[in-house]
Amino acid sequence: MINLIDGIDAIDVSTGGVVNDVKIDIYPGYQVNYTEIIKNKTGIKTIAGGLITNLEMCKSIINSNQADLVFLGRKLLRNPYFVLNSDEEKEWPKPYLRAKK
Repeated sequence: MINLIDGIDAIDVSTGGVVNDVKIDIYPGYQVNYTEIIKNKTGIKTIAGGLITNLEMCKSIINSNQADLVFLGRKLLRNPYFVLNSDEEKEWPKPYLRAKK
């Protein structure tokens, strides 16, 4: 394990995309491999992202221990109610029941 500064709860992994001359191959879940490597090498919880657009993929990433959390980024910018509307079979939190369609 790498000795890091105390107080790090999780690492939000991103390949950045801010360097002009770097070509990043983009596909659904393209950053998950980086997340898994960091998680395994450091033992610190990680947050995965990178074109993750459905709950099945989120569940797969978490259940396979590739990451501890998943961020949806642009998916939630386009549809802030994505998670609530994705699975009609789940139980809604009590404070949200009045807002259910």
